[in-house]
Amino acid sequence: KEDILSKDYLRALINITEQLIDEKGRAEYAQIRTNMNRKYSDFHPQNYGFKNFRALIQKFLPKMKKFEEE
Repeated sequence: KEDILSKDYLRALINITEQLIDEKGRAEYAQIRTNMNRKYSDFHPQNYGFKNFRALIQKFLPKMKKFEEE
């Protein structure tokens, strides 16, 4: 297991989140994950030491400065 998300994955998370917010006014975990899985079929949070997608997002949310959890 790795504990670090690649820059490509982090960039994709940010882009997907921004796109969803632009389209719907919010970005839900399930939709972000669905879009990540479409882009990267091998993307699994467990491969990076996280028990689920929400835990991964909560870890990287501070790096995504313009977003906040509701």
